Amino acid sequence: MSGGPTFTVVVRCADPRLEHFFSEPQTRALMGLVPVREPLDEAYVSNVGGLLSFTGAAAPRLVHDASLLGTLFGGGAARVVLTAHSECGGYIAAVGGEAERVKRRQIDDLRTTARRLAESAPALLVHAYYLDLETGSVEEVS
Repeated sequence: MSGGPTFTVVVRCADPRLEHFFSEPQTRALMGLVPVREPLDEAYVSNVGGLLSFTGAAAPRLVHDASLLGTLFGGGAARVVLTAHSECGGYIAAVGGEAERVKRRQIDDLRTTARRLAESAPALLVHAYYLDLETGSVEEVS
C-alpha cells in the first residue's frame, strides 16, 4: 500500500464467524490489510447484514462515515474495504434463503456501493471482497 492511504475503514457484518478473516495474517493480506492490526490503523463499521444497512436511501450515510473517519484518522484519505459473506443472516432475511440469489444480491451491492463511494468521495480508495465461510476464501469483487 505504499503511496496510498495508511488508514483503513472496514465495513463488515457483525457475524462472529467472520473473525478469523480479520484476525489471521493470511486472510488479512488477501484483503490488503496489514498483517497485524495496530491501534489507529483501522476502524470497523459493523452491523447485522454489514453492507445491507448502507444500500438504497441509506447509502449517503456510509459516504459520510467513511469520509469522516478518513479525515479524522487518515489525514483526509482512507482505504475502504467493503465485505459481504456467505450464509449472512441479514441478507437471507432480506432477500430470501436461496444461496445463489443472496450471493448475486451481495455482489451487486458490493459493486454499487464501491462505485458510489468512489464517485462521492474521491479521497477514498475502495475495494470490495466476498468472504466464503465454508471454504475460507476471499474473492475480490470488481
